[in-house]
Amino acid sequence: WSVVLWVWLWLVCVLLPTRVSAAYPTTTSFLPALDGDTPDCVQDPRDTFCLKPKKYPKERIVYLLENKMYDLNSLLMDESRDSYTFEARNVQYQPMMIPRPPLPTTPPNLYQPPPAPLYDNEGPYPRYPKSTPSSSSPNTATTSAAGPPHFVTRYLPPPHPPHPPPRAPPKPQPWWMKIMGNTRHRQRRQSLTTTDLCPYEPDYIMPRAALNNRGTWMYVVNMEEVSSEFTQLVESKKCITDRCSGACNVPLRSSAICQQQYVQKKLMALDTSGNALAMDVFWFPSCCVCKIRPDDG
Repeated sequence: WSVVLWVWLWLVCVLLPTRVSAAYPTTTSFLPALDGDTPDCVQDPRDTFCLKPKKYPKERIVYLLENKMYDLNSLLMDESRDSYTFEARNVQYQPMMIPRPPLPTTPPNLYQPPPAPLYDNEGPYPRYPKSTPSSSSPNTATTSAAGPPHFVTRYLPPPHPPHPPPRAPPKPQPWWMKIMGNTRHRQRRQSLTTTDLCPYEPDYIMPRAALNNRGTWMYVVNMEEVSSEFTQLVESKKCITDRCSGACNVPLRSSAICQQQYVQKKLMALDTSGNALAMDVFWFPSCCVCKIRPDDG
């Protein structure tokens, strides 16, 4: 019976499928490059990803995906704070508007036109209307009848001088015209042309190898030829040149350079042991900024 038991155990170990496909030996390190090295597919030393690495373990990754063999503990992972930059706010510059000086104000019109004259059949001359005496007036109807006759003038006093016509507003001073002209010129120039200090090349990539935030190159899951579900599209913005454009003024004994900035993105990658898939955080170029540095010496 002992012989039969040993034969049965040997058949079980040989025939049952293992956790990982035997396409690769267990001693193989599933890394695009060793720590401190760069994969051969990376041409630019500033690049942190590779689109077509050599010896990409396609069969191993497909096997792990189909069998859902991934590390659940890596699904929740924080980004590190090793290096980051603040992004500038998108604020459109508008030149400060200087208010127009107020126009001179005219004093209030205190002149009141004279009362309208009355005309009668006695002649063409205007006269003032007779005022009716009030009850409190000492000249009552009885006294007025007994007293001398009351005469009313039929002639107006000399006419008042005519109201002067309003003056035209004064012309703006030369300094005001100069400011307004420069302001309109600045607005028109800025609205017509815009220039990037550091131009960059935007692109959407599917990296198969990338540098994580711990400085290790790893194989990233991206197999569009197998299935559209096995892809991870990433946005990339790489600097085109290392010199800023001449749109800004640089101080003396200084130079303006374009510096590549990176951002961390979370992607699924092959574990270093090759036994499971795990989520990891990788560096990718995000923007290009212009920095001013003093010249040496």
